[in-house]
Amino acid sequence: IRRQIFLVPGGPFTQQTLIRSYQSIGNLNFFESPMPFPDYRPVNEQGDVDIVFRVKEKRTGSINFGASMGQGGVGFGGFIGVEQPHLFGLCKRGQLNWQYGRFFNDFTATYTATALRGTRVSGALSAYRTQSRFIVGNLGQNIRTGSQLRIGLPVPWSYFSTLAVSYNTEAATFTSGQIAGSCSRNCFRSNVGLEYTSDTRVDLPFATGGSQRTVTTDFSGGPLGGTVNFQRVTTEMRAYARLGQLGGGNPGAQPVKFSVGITSRAGALFGDSGPFFFQQQFAVGGVMFGQQLRGYPEFSITPQGFNPSTDQFRSTPESFGNAFMTVTAEVGVRFNRMFAFSMFTAAGTTWAAARQINPARMFRSAGFGVSTVTPLGPLGLDLAYGFDRTTVDPVTLQLRPDPRWQFHFRLGQLF
Repeated sequence: IRRQIFLVPGGPFTQQTLIRSYQSIGNLNFFESPMPFPDYRPVNEQGDVDIVFRVKEKRTGSINFGASMGQGGVGFGGFIGVEQPHLFGLCKRGQLNWQYGRFFNDFTATYTATALRGTRVSGALSAYRTQSRFIVGNLGQNIRTGSQLRIGLPVPWSYFSTLAVSYNTEAATFTSGQIAGSCSRNCFRSNVGLEYTSDTRVDLPFATGGSQRTVTTDFSGGPLGGTVNFQRVTTEMRAYARLGQLGGGNPGAQPVKFSVGITSRAGALFGDSGPFFFQQQFAVGGVMFGQQLRGYPEFSITPQGFNPSTDQFRSTPESFGNAFMTVTAEVGVRFNRMFAFSMFTAAGTTWAAARQINPARMFRSAGFGVSTVTPLGPLGLDLAYGFDRTTVDPVTLQLRPDPRWQFHFRLGQLF
């Protein structure tokens, strides 16, 4: 709690700093909402005051499980997950996830300490084992085992910024398909990553103000060893502004808030990612895999243009590029911390190489959607119109415009 309060004991008081502290404590999502607004208590005749924050902890841990039976040979599948974002009552996060089915068997364990030894240094350790059958072309089946160590460091003179250093190793075995011929049991990736993040957003998870800036660089191979050698850079910029609100004039209330936001993502890969291309290169389209662009099917935006034959079950290696860019602008209504509605317009594409980047050639869409927070994670439903979709004319065999609506179901991420 103390890390979220920006008032300095004995320092000057400002209403803006008090409100920012109140919002930051709420962003922790550890306490029941709406939180009571802080109290002012005069302590002497010189004008000094005590400020009292009152919070009440809520249940933060969750156990999730489910099962399903699919047609078309998919068979029986399910998942089991345990998460506690406030482990031991010390803001430490523990998470276990197991997903299983005919074509996949994934296990992930993560432990995160947000304040190592009471400092602003954070640390995270994760390990995973993934066994799946690829839906990307004829890549076959694979088993990937890896781990990651991540250390977050505060940035001097910037309370909202963090610099993170990570090291990741991953071994992969490809048992069938196209990749197995070139790399079957000796596929190894050794990676060092650097990430800078500055986050001043408020009213999470549906932000109505502030901004977020993230720059990530990854270095694989070379002196680090491994069977691949490449460098990867990605950026994400978000900005939000409140347009107005209905009700909630008293401090601590939850008014209906109207906001506008813009999000921009871009990235480029230099070198050869080899058999790890499906993880490290960029695929654009849809909301489930790769870089999201609503209004278009999964994997459909390729360096060669729009591919109408792809979806969440079918794709090709040609769907992936070495550079991408997406831009989204939205107007949203935040009803409370659990439910929001938005109207948006977006554009994005991918290129075969960074030197081909041309923001003037992008695929456009517009639509609307709703988002909510459930015990299984964020959930969203979107309906978007893809303006630049094409199809092959059955008579002339030529491409012709085919704009249409696309429905999207999102689980696990918020735009």
